[in-house]
Amino acid sequence: MSRDEPPSLRWSSAMSVGVPALDSDHRCLIRIISLLRGIEDGEETRTMIETVLDTLTAYAWFHFAREERVTAAFAFPQTEVHQDEHRDFTRFMDNLRIRYGGRCAPAESPLVV
Repeated sequence: MSRDEPPSLRWSSAMSVGVPALDSDHRCLIRIISLLRGIEDGEETRTMIETVLDTLTAYAWFHFAREERVTAAFAFPQTEVHQDEHRDFTRFMDNLRIRYGGRCAPAESPLVV
């Protein structure tokens, strides 16, 4: 890894939340994020970045909805804080997608209120 290259993100058991479906979602999110590391400069770079960001955003929406149902069902004490983190991440992704020419305007994000 070069000095300019970000460290790789890998799943570890320390990341487990103890709910198999959510752990599986987290693994998938990490895999999608890791796709960005494999994109090399070239003619299709922008399209590939847009595709990964679109995929990450779509999967994050799916995951956040599932995770919020689970936290509500188990009366997770930090549910509201966690939902705020989901909204922050959604806004961050919307801004990234706009920055890289993606097709999403912030109002299209179902989790942004």
